[in-house]
Amino acid sequence: MRLKSTFPASAVDYTGYVAPNHMMRAINEGVGAANFNDGVGFSHLFPTIGVTWMLGQCVIENEKFVPCAEEVEVECGGHEQFGVTTVRRCVMYHNGEVAMRFAAKLLPVYFHERKVVPPSVLIPFWKTPHAPCGEAISFIVPPRQMETVEEYHVHYRDCDSNKHMTAFRYLDLVMETAGHWHGELHLPKRVQIDYLKECLPGDVVYLKHAMKDGLHYCSGVKFDGSVSFHATVRFSDETYPDAKITHV
Repeated sequence: MRLKSTFPASAVDYTGYVAPNHMMRAINEGVGAANFNDGVGFSHLFPTIGVTWMLGQCVIENEKFVPCAEEVEVECGGHEQFGVTTVRRCVMYHNGEVAMRFAAKLLPVYFHERKVVPPSVLIPFWKTPHAPCGEAISFIVPPRQMETVEEYHVHYRDCDSNKHMTAFRYLDLVMETAGHWHGELHLPKRVQIDYLKECLPGDVVYLKHAMKDGLHYCSGVKFDGSVSFHATVRFSDETYPDAKITHV
């Protein structure tokens, strides 16, 4: 299935291009629409069996920056089953070229009990069979020594209807910690986030950073020492001009 959308001017960030947060939101709409068409959307599962989807891991691969006020098209593939998790893979096209690839590993969870739902429970809802499994998403193992670069306080404005910080706010924190908006502009070629523990309003998260083999490692550690997320970012070697710089 394919979805078309146009980024508003308000979607741009410090660089003048569409912000990573908005890029992820747009491509994630493909995941949501595909789940709905497959009979396992939130509006199917929550009212009937009290189940919601939570993002366990994601991989974002960027091929180009996208300016504002531009139309993109998102294509989403079938659902792959990896144990209790479901993986959806989407591609975003801009002017006929691949701009972004997205793999989302989703976990069905009983909303109130916060317990994982066995795959057998969703069998009556699925309208299509599982697709062949593609590449598995392995978990990140960060370096032992990491530097704390920020103390972040989670607010209600950071959270969604699942009552915890949104996947998109995590991406904001990762990109800031990795230095995306500092110095020369590089394309974030590959970003992976492992969502390990919920962040709730009032939580304090210590954002940590380390470099190893050209890869930025970012982690969020809560006040009690538990890990909220691990992430990696690999930037392009090439630098790019700010979108507001015009060439004569």
